[in-house]
Amino acid sequence: MKTSTIILIVLVALAVAVVGFVLWRRSTAAKNDALRAEATATRQKATAATLEADRQSADAEERAARAKRETIGAEQQRVAASANRAAAAEMQSHADDIDPDVDTKLDTHLDNGVDTRTAPPAH
Repeated sequence: MKTSTIILIVLVALAVAVVGFVLWRRSTAAKNDALRAEATATRQKATAATLEADRQSADAEERAARAKRETIGAEQQRVAASANRAAAAEMQSHADDIDPDVDTKLDTHLDNGVDTRTAPPAH
């Protein structure tokens, strides 16, 4: 084999190696670009999911606060109703005390609004 043939074979082999290396680098770069794009999309989805979770958490806290306000309002209303009931009973009692036509002694014989005295004997 002539020297020129050997040099030509070495140069062709070197050219094939360089082309192979360049193609391998391009392939690796393309794969890395695809992975970077996927990572970016995944991060965006994670951010959106975090924002949605934060929104749901805020909604739940708002519902809990509303429920607590409702509970407090209901308790206040119950207390007010009880106070109004007591005031009404006191006014009724006072009206009975000052009414000359009402026998307040009868009240001592009432059990839940029912007269517990025995009926007087018939004449």
